[in-house]
Amino acid sequence: MNQEKSNTLEKKVRAPQHPLFGISMRNWIRLVSSNGGIDKKYYSKAIFITVTSLCTAPARLFFKVRYGTRINDTTVKNPPVFIIGHWRTGTTYLHELLSQDPQFCYVSLWETLLPDSFLSFEQIKPFLARFLPSKRPMDEIKVEMDGPYEDEAALAVLLPWSFFHCLHFPKNAEEQYQKAVHFQGLTPEEVNQWKKTYLTFIKTVTFANQRKTRQTPHASPPYWTCFLKRGSSTSTGTRTRCIFPPRRCVIMCSSNSHCKTPRRRTSKDT
Repeated sequence: MNQEKSNTLEKKVRAPQHPLFGISMRNWIRLVSSNGGIDKKYYSKAIFITVTSLCTAPARLFFKVRYGTRINDTTVKNPPVFIIGHWRTGTTYLHELLSQDPQFCYVSLWETLLPDSFLSFEQIKPFLARFLPSKRPMDEIKVEMDGPYEDEAALAVLLPWSFFHCLHFPKNAEEQYQKAVHFQGLTPEEVNQWKKTYLTFIKTVTFANQRKTRQTPHASPPYWTCFLKRGSSTSTGTRTRCIFPPRRCVIMCSSNSHCKTPRRRTSKDT
């Protein structure tokens, strides 16, 4: 009986968490101000993000000083593979399968939470993993720090324009969607900032995987980078095409709304 009460209490008590906990203070202030502030009922989450942003600031500086030059010098030798499709079309399943192939490297959940400092926190990654939910609520898929994840989550931490910010600031969702997906309302300088930030993140992931491979005996370096960009990516072809002209895509869709088995086709450019 006491064990049942203990389990019930554990379910009720949730550790504070938010996908933006690794955001820089500069980006956080800019994000909040550009979206009309925060409602009172979400002040606790805002305080959590603010505190963690301040606490992770030294790690971001250390990351930039130690790895910045090497990341900038990293070359993405082969074009990425993009998995494109709306939610519930099988993109997660395909992404999970591709992540098992050693010739691919991929964006992990860990890399999206702290996209500009994750190498500085490797020692405490097991501890931070304790605060993650065990499964995704929408499909019961196991949540793992090193499991594949959408790179759009990293952009939400690095930039004030991301499709994910439609969820963080739903009252301003339309504006966020137009800016993040179609670049409408962004200045040429802001568009260039998006491109530069995205390319830097891809270089960071590539560098981290190459570094990991060098530390693994008898391992061959991955020559592909596999990205999962689902809902928003069906409308963002020009965003990535201008950065990776010879990119390759796997486009996933359902033949009709009642079809349970996704139909897949590939394209070198879409």
